[in-house]
Amino acid sequence: MLAVLADGMDGTIARKYGSNLPIIDEFADMISFVAAPSATLFNHYGLPTLPFIYAYIFASIIHLLNYHYGTKEIFVGLPTPAAAIVIASICILSFPAWATIPIISMLSILIFLPIKYTRLEGLERIIALIIIIVAIFGGDIIFIYILLASTFIYIALSPFMAR
Repeated sequence: MLAVLADGMDGTIARKYGSNLPIIDEFADMISFVAAPSATLFNHYGLPTLPFIYAYIFASIIHLLNYHYGTKEIFVGLPTPAAAIVIASICILSFPAWATIPIISMLSILIFLPIKYTRLEGLERIIALIIIIVAIFGGDIIFIYILLASTFIYIALSPFMAR
């Protein structure tokens, strides 16, 4: 979840200081939003989830490559930070494997499909950052549920608001 906060800042910092190495951002995204969540899932749930983790990895890599070479105004496919928030949340909340496998499958499908998702800007972005910070440092499990619920709302409603 800290990676989601850092992801929101790295592009701003890179633009401010004139970095033109977007491949480094994609590599960081692969580690933060593909490798780390996949390792967490495997560590938490083990072999039964492995085929679904591979599907998540494949879909996420294709998504990040498409993003790298595509338009940056809108996301095509579920953004990997949103998927990583869901994965981190279900691991923290210790969802049972029978509930986790369909969630991972759905995330993989949504990441891969050419559904348009909006970028969070302005007040929406500030609210999302506050929810993430409170979930990380709030000290109560209810904040993880709030983060998970708000992420599911984004996943469900964002395609209807995308241009």
